[in-house]
Amino acid sequence: NAGSLTVLATSPDGLIEAVANPHRPFYVGVQWHPERTDHKPTGDDAFQALVEAAEHHRAAPNAASVEAHFRRSFFP
Repeated sequence: NAGSLTVLATSPDGLIEAVANPHRPFYVGVQWHPERTDHKPTGDDAFQALVEAAEHHRAAPNAASVEAHFRRSFFP
């Protein structure tokens, strides 16, 4: 049960692997090390989504959530 979090990814056996809180600007948790994977969508793309969220927040700190952007770029 993810509670108020949105489940973004699960393992084949149903274990929750990634979550986000859609009510916060960028609140994402993953159960792996993006910096240690060669799989671009779950590695470099995850880090790039974090950088883009930080840039977005710096440009418009009261803007709407970037979770939808994260979902599109990180889990196509």
